[in-house]
Amino acid sequence: MSIVKSSRGKDKLLLEGYSYRRANNSQSIWRCSRNNCAGRVKSDGGEYITITEHVHTPNPDENISTEFKSQICTKAAICHDPPRRIIHEALLNIDQADGAAVPTYYSSQRTIERKRKKNDIPLPRPQTFSEILIPDELQITNSGARFLLYDNHHPNRRLIILSSDDDLDRLSNSDHWHCDGTFKVYNISLLKLIFFFFAGVPSTFCSIIYISWFIIRSIFTNGLLLYILQR
Repeated sequence: MSIVKSSRGKDKLLLEGYSYRRANNSQSIWRCSRNNCAGRVKSDGGEYITITEHVHTPNPDENISTEFKSQICTKAAICHDPPRRIIHEALLNIDQADGAAVPTYYSSQRTIERKRKKNDIPLPRPQTFSEILIPDELQITNSGARFLLYDNHHPNRRLIILSSDDDLDRLSNSDHWHCDGTFKVYNISLLKLIFFFFAGVPSTFCSIIYISWFIIRSIFTNGLLLYILQR
């Protein structure tokens, strides 16, 4: 049993696979979170007594997910720790057998970002390349078109590709591609390099942590060629 905060900041009771909200702002009566269910319990000295039975089966996985999201949102609102640390600490409270019920790392990362944006909390300064979090407003161009083409979120082989659809068209219509990179000038703390692919003008930017055949292959097979073929 636990009481957490909902996405709207309201109290939510998680009990035996069911979730409840306060009934008419009552301090002792809780009603099922589902609008089509009249299930109710009453708190009495730390115990919860069923008043009305539910019309549906319990969903423990949903409660595990809800509690996890509440934990990371609460922590995100009171500290400037990077998302990776917040998620890791929350996972320590999850039983290994319940791991499948927890949201993915990417989903949890976005949940933290939205919470901090809503509360006007500045994003933490990343200390490593894997901690970089691109806000939603920077994933699109000024005209609202897609700009973040690919992000594999790999902890050790992170690859980010930025390109607009117009720039992909320029690449696909060009007979020759050229590439260059900031091989000597880069941020030591983030250990990243930037590749520039261009057909006449700079068009596509790939940010990586180090050079390897795996990264180079991913740039083309999972990034540029894949999206160009979809055009």
